[in-house]
Amino acid sequence: MRHRWIFLFAAGLLAVALPRFAQTVEDNQRGDVVKAAVAEADKAIQANEANKARFHLLAVVLVGYDDMGWRDAVPKDVQAQYEAAAAKAWPDEKVAADKEQEVFAALDKLVKASDEKLTRGYPNIVNIVGSLSHSSTREIAGYFIEAEKKRPEAMEAALEFAAQVPSPPVFNKYKWRGREGFAAGAIVETLYNLQVGPSLIATHAKDDLLPAALKEAEEWLDKAARSPDPDVITSDVASARTPLDWALWADAEDPKAAELQGKVKVLMAKAQKIRAQQIKANRVPGEGYKGGDAAALKTQMRQAYEKENAGQKVLRVSITGDDWVERAVVTTAYNNIQAGIYRFLDAAVVAKEGAKFRVHPITFARKWTGSGDKFGELKVYSWADAYEILEANVGK
Repeated sequence: MRHRWIFLFAAGLLAVALPRFAQTVEDNQRGDVVKAAVAEADKAIQANEANKARFHLLAVVLVGYDDMGWRDAVPKDVQAQYEAAAAKAWPDEKVAADKEQEVFAALDKLVKASDEKLTRGYPNIVNIVGSLSHSSTREIAGYFIEAEKKRPEAMEAALEFAAQVPSPPVFNKYKWRGREGFAAGAIVETLYNLQVGPSLIATHAKDDLLPAALKEAEEWLDKAARSPDPDVITSDVASARTPLDWALWADAEDPKAAELQGKVKVLMAKAQKIRAQQIKANRVPGEGYKGGDAAALKTQMRQAYEKENAGQKVLRVSITGDDWVERAVVTTAYNNIQAGIYRFLDAAVVAKEGAKFRVHPITFARKWTGSGDKFGELKVYSWADAYEILEANVGK
C-alpha cells in the first residue's frame, strides 16, 4: 500500500495526505494541495513578498499541471484562484509565441546554473519521510537536523530562482519541452520539498524521531544504572546524551526528555562518587624486582617515560616484575615483517599530569643487538590502563 503522509502548512488548518513525490499526488488530493499553496502565495503577496509567492506557486506547478496544461483533477475554482495569484506574482507578463524560444533559451541557462545549487542544497524530505521505517534513529536525526541546517541557504537560492523564472504556465511548458526540462522538474521537486519540509519534519520529528530517540537514550541510561564501574557509567551516559539531544531537538519541552536529563545528572553524580572512592583506595603496586641494579633501572625507566611524555614529572617508579622475561617477537605492518628477541620487565610509573596523579602500568623492553648477550637501550614497549591516585598515597 502506498505510504501517505500528513503535512500542515504553517498557518493553515488544511491537512493533506501526500505520497512520496510531488508529481504523483493522487488526483483526489491535487485540488487541496494547489489550494493550500495559493493561500500561502496570497499571504506573501499581501506582505509584498512577490518572490515568496512565486516560490509557493512554482512548488506545486507539477501537481496542478501536466504536459497539456491544467490537470482535470484540479477544480475550476482552484485553477482560477491559482491563476489570480500568479497574475499578481507575475504582473503584466506576456510571452508572445514568436518569443517563446527566446524565453526558453534564457531558461536553459538559468535552469542549468540553478540545478546543482537547488537540487543538492536541500534533501528530498518527502522521499525520506516515506522511508522512515527503514531508517535508524541516527539516520532520521541526521536527515532532519541536516535539512534544517541547509534550509536557509536553500530557500535563498529558491527565492533567487523564483525571481527570474516566467509564470507557471510558461515554466510548465518549458519543463515538458525545454532542453533542460528534466532538470527543471528536479528543481520543482526541490521547491516542493522546501515548501512542505518544515511541516513534515515537525510532524515526524515528534511522531517518529522523538519516541525512538527517547527509547534509545533510556536504554543507555538503564544500562549505566546497572553498572558499578564509573568508567562504564560515564561511557554509557555519553552514549545516551546523543539520542537525548535528538529528542530535545524534536521537542525541547517533552517531559520524558526532562526526566532523562535528570537521570543523567544522577548517574554522573554516582560515577563521580564511586570514582572518588576508588581514587582514595588506589595504591601503587608493590616492588617485585630484587636485582641489585634496581635503582639504575628505575632511573632509566623514568627517563624513558619522560622522553615520551613531555611535561609530565615522574614521582615514583615501582618495578613490579620479578625479573626480566625474554621472548621472540614477530610483528607485521604494511606488508613488512619484523622480528626480534626482547627482554621485558613490568613496572608502575607514577606521574603528575597537571593537577592529577596517575599510576601507569608499563612494560619496558630491551631488544637484542644480535651480538652475544648484549641488549639495547631500555624503552617503553606497551601500556595498560592508567588509574588516578591521591598525592598522599604516592609514596605508600
